[in-house]
Amino acid sequence: MLYIPPAFRENDVAILQAQIRAIGFGSLTSIGKNGEVLISHFPVVLDTSIGPFGQLRCHVARANPQW
Repeated sequence: MLYIPPAFRENDVAILQAQIRAIGFGSLTSIGKNGEVLISHFPVVLDTSIGPFGQLRCHVARANPQW
């Protein structure tokens, strides 16, 4: 969990969802089998019909080592 100082914290769900829609992509970071860092960028769509905050829908190709 990343610490965010109160002056920079955003708790308004509508504002956060608007930012997710505006940016439209995310990054997945993990450690591979040999200790190498793997980073992939992928498209993100916010589905607000699920739960109080919505659900992120993403796509990672099967050919991607992180899949």
